[in-house]
Amino acid sequence: MAAMTVREVLYMYSVARQAYDRFLSVCGSPEKAQNAVALLVWLDQGTISAIHHVPAMAPDAVAIVAEEANAVLECLRQQEPVLPPIPLISALCMQGGVRIEPGFFAFHKDLVVRGVAHFLDGTGKKWGNCVVRVLMEKTKGGHMPMYGRIIFKTEAIVKLVLNGERLVKISIGQREIWLRKYVPRPTNAAA
Repeated sequence: MAAMTVREVLYMYSVARQAYDRFLSVCGSPEKAQNAVALLVWLDQGTISAIHHVPAMAPDAVAIVAEEANAVLECLRQQEPVLPPIPLISALCMQGGVRIEPGFFAFHKDLVVRGVAHFLDGTGKKWGNCVVRVLMEKTKGGHMPMYGRIIFKTEAIVKLVLNGERLVKISIGQREIWLRKYVPRPTNAAA
């Protein structure tokens, strides 16, 4: 896999967060939503892009994808996994031109389990549960966003991250990202 740019990392985080919010709103279970996102992010790392479809899907379809993803992960915990059919996840992957069958996950069991665990561990270690939302620049024509905003739960987290500096460089994974406090421009409300 080619190295990802900072913009690609931020974009992927934004897409994952949108998918998580959608799964959570439909399923109501943070654990099921997190598992579904982790599996789809793992697929996305290898050219299979299914996760970006989730925010626009109908609630019934979102619920089915969540159930399929959680069923796959539950089966992979077994010594001899017998994976259930995954028609909706397969259909999402087919839109990207890749055919995925349940046997794919069984064949790559170790990679799937390690990849999902790495995703879940990495997000919690770096930020904990302090990120409310990530907003990205809206672009046209498939261009990558040039900037984004991370909205933290409290002002204290912002101060902790910046550590008294106006501009700081952090690493997420092996990507360097510059952070500064966002201060909205005053609006002219003279009407």
